[in-house]
Amino acid sequence: MAQIKTFLIERKWYVVGGFALLLVLGGVVWSNSGADTAVVSDTKPTVIVGRVSDLMNGGGSLSIVAEIRSVNEAKISSESGGRVTRVSASLGDFVGAGQILAQVENASQRAAVLQAEGALDAAKAAAGGSRGSALTTVLSAYASVDNAINDAVGQILTDPVDSQSSFRVSTRDTLSLAEMERLRPAIQPILKRHEAEEPTLSASSDFTAELALLENELRQVRNYLDTALKVLNAGVARDDISIATISAYVADVAAARTAVIASLSAVISARTSLDPQGAVSASAASVKQAEGAYNAALANLEKTIIRSPISGSLNNFTIKLGDFLAPAQQVAVVSNNGALEAVAYVTEEDKARVAVGQKIKLEGDITGTITKIAPALDPVTRRIEVRIGLPANAAKVLTNGQSVRVELAGDTEAAVQPMNGPLSIPIAAIKIEATRVIVFSVENDRLVAKEIKIGKLSGNSVQVSEGLSADTEIVADARGHKDGDEVTVAR
Repeated sequence: MAQIKTFLIERKWYVVGGFALLLVLGGVVWSNSGADTAVVSDTKPTVIVGRVSDLMNGGGSLSIVAEIRSVNEAKISSESGGRVTRVSASLGDFVGAGQILAQVENASQRAAVLQAEGALDAAKAAAGGSRGSALTTVLSAYASVDNAINDAVGQILTDPVDSQSSFRVSTRDTLSLAEMERLRPAIQPILKRHEAEEPTLSASSDFTAELALLENELRQVRNYLDTALKVLNAGVARDDISIATISAYVADVAAARTAVIASLSAVISARTSLDPQGAVSASAASVKQAEGAYNAALANLEKTIIRSPISGSLNNFTIKLGDFLAPAQQVAVVSNNGALEAVAYVTEEDKARVAVGQKIKLEGDITGTITKIAPALDPVTRRIEVRIGLPANAAKVLTNGQSVRVELAGDTEAAVQPMNGPLSIPIAAIKIEATRVIVFSVENDRLVAKEIKIGKLSGNSVQVSEGLSADTEIVADARGHKDGDEVTVAR
C-alpha cells in the first residue's frame, strides 16, 4: 500500500488529467443524447382544419341512444279482477290473434249470460209468436250443440273434427273412454246437418219435424257429454296436462251440458206449444231490450277472458294459475320480434338534422331509414320522436327492447341544412380553460386561440353563441394542443 501511495503522489498530475478527460468525454455523450431528444420533440403535430359550416354538417355527427322495438306490439291488461282459473299459454309461445291466454273466475258472468239468453228467447217468442219462438229455439239449440262439441269437448281431443282423433287426457275410466269413442261417429253428422239446415230456416218454416229430430239429437249430445265428464273426472295428470287444466276442462264440459239441457227443455216446450198460425203479438222494443241485456252479459263475460289482440310471441307473461288479478293489471306483452324498428328522441335544435328517408347507422353494422318524425315535442320527454325502419335481417343482430347507439351523420345529403339556426361544433373542437373557452385557428403554421361562448350540449356537439361565424376555419380536434403550438395543417 505504501508503494502504491508513493506512486500516485509522484504522478498526481497524470491522475488529474485522466479524470478531466473522462468528464469531457461524458459531456459529449450527454450533449449528443440531448440533441437527439430535441430532434424528436421538434416534430410538428398534424391538425385538421375546417370551416364551422362544414363541421356542423360533416364533422359533427350526432350520436344518440335509440330503443329497439317491435313494429307490432300489444301490452295486455286484465279487464276484470279475480282469481285465475285457467292458463292456456306460457312465456315465449307464439299466439294467434284472438287466442285465449288465460281466464279468471266467471261463474256469475256465465250465469248472467244464461239468464239474459233466456230473457231474450222469451222476448223473441212474445214478439214473433209460436213460430218465431220455435225458430229461436232451434237456432239456440244449434248453437248449444256446436259449442258443446267443437269448443267444450273439442279442446280435449287432438282434432275435434276428425272422428278418429285421440283423447288428450289420460284417464282411469277406460270403460267410459271406450263408450265415448263409440258415440263419437254419430256426433259429427249432427253438426253437419245443423250447418246445412240453418240457412234454410225462417219463421214460416214447418218446425214440427225439425223439433222432433232436434230433440233426439240433443239427447244424444247430452249422453255424449255425460260420458266425457266421466272420463275427465277420472283424469290423470301428466307433465303436459295438470290437474288444474283437467279441472278447467270439467268446468267447460259441465257448462256446455247445462246449456244443452236448457235447449232440450226449450225444444220440448216448443213442440207442445207450437202455434200453426204463428201470430205476432209482442212489442219489438221488448226484443231490443232483451238483446241489450244479453249483449251486456256477453261483454261482462268476455272481460274475464284474456285474449291476444295480435299474432306474435309472448315476450312477457306474468300470471300463473291461482293468481289474483286486479283490474287493469298488465299481464302480458305480445310482439312480432321479426319486424323491428328503432325509436330515438332528438332535441328541437337537432330536428333540422334529420329527415324522412335519411339513412342511419346503428350498432352492429345495421343501416336503417328514418320513416317517421313527430311534428311536435313529446309532452313527457320534451323531445321529438324519430322512428327508424330496420331491414329484415336486423332481428338476427338486434333484440326487441335493446338500447343501441345511433349515428346521425352530417355528411348524409338529407341532413345538410341551411345555416339558419344556432352554430354548433364538435365538443372535441373546444378547449375549456380556467377563465375561458377557446377554439384554435391556424396562422403561419401556429395555433391561435379564439375565445368563444358556448350554449347547450346536443349529443357530441355544442352550440356556440359568440365568437364564431359559419365561415370561420378552426381546428377540428383541440385535444392535446395549446396556444402558439407549431403544427402542420391537413385540410
